Amino acid sequence: MPDTLFVALLPIGVSKGTGVQALAEEYGVPLEDIMFVGDAWNDIPALQLVGHPVAMGNARTGRSPSPATWWGMSTTVDWPPPST
Repeated sequence: MPDTLFVALLPIGVSKGTGVQALAEEYGVPLEDIMFVGDAWNDIPALQLVGHPVAMGNARTGRSPSPATWWGMSTTVDWPPPST
């Protein structure tokens, strides 16, 4: 969707991290058993919280060298996968 701007408005203290935490509590799933896949700055709170964080290889971070490095993770996923 070229030339599209998405805006997320959240109350103070609410993030994807608080959402993941609430769902984990509701369903009784330990945070260390949850995988979260993110590609933008607003995914960082959830990525830092779960046991299996994954930064997409094309994540928009505004930093370098790679999103996985500055999010403190060792895994990135390139999507879509390279064509064969």
